[in-house]
Amino acid sequence: MNRRAEKGFSLLETLFAMAVILVGILGIFGLFQSGLANMRMASVKMRAALLASNFLEEVKAYGFNNLPTAGTVASMASSSSGRITDFPAPYEGTAAISNVSEDLNGDGANDYADKSGNSMLREIAITVRIPGAFKDMTFRTRISRP
Repeated sequence: MNRRAEKGFSLLETLFAMAVILVGILGIFGLFQSGLANMRMASVKMRAALLASNFLEEVKAYGFNNLPTAGTVASMASSSSGRITDFPAPYEGTAAISNVSEDLNGDGANDYADKSGNSMLREIAITVRIPGAFKDMTFRTRISRP
């Protein structure tokens, strides 16, 4: 029988083709795994943003005159260090408040101060430590005197 006349694939050719297909399938599964990890992190970050947003709304509800002038927002954060204790584990948050002092027109004076020099604008910063993330997320808002 003439070997050249036979049709089909050898065992070696079949194994090589299966190996190439397997590498392609494994690559696709790797992409799915990466996509799932990114979806989980996005969900965690969105939850952190929601927690910070809710806390910022609570702070804004206090009103400008009831806010401390600077430092940590201890009374609202339920902690003297400014750590927000209502955040569910594993999230950690800190809150800080500061008077805004900016010279917008270049005359050397605080453009956000009244005639007696008191700041009319305060900035509240909420920093949320996210589990598994490389850096913290900070959310800021400003509240002005009515």
